[in-house]
Amino acid sequence: MELSFKNRGYFSGENNSVDGKIKRGSDTLYKIHGRWDRVVTCTEKKTKQEEVLFDIEEKRRYFTPPTVVPEAKQKHYESRRVWSQVSQALKAQVSTLQSLFMMTF
Repeated sequence: MELSFKNRGYFSGENNSVDGKIKRGSDTLYKIHGRWDRVVTCTEKKTKQEEVLFDIEEKRRYFTPPTVVPEAKQKHYESRRVWSQVSQALKAQVSTLQSLFMMTF
């Protein structure tokens, strides 16, 4: 079995994908494809029959949204607080670069 996960970029992108193959020897029997934050399917190679393995929308109502303590109330060593200035600077730089790029076209 081969399986790869691709996370979404921190500032942009829309990946969160899953791709894989179920093999017997060198023969591919099934292909797995989808997004782990939406739907993942399995397709039989011979028949092209597709089956949903996982559909997050069906389960979403059971999830509890994460709660994040406001940064001002976090301890000085907590990750979100430690990296907040770096994240803000990177986001500002990306935004500036995107603006400059858009002005050239």
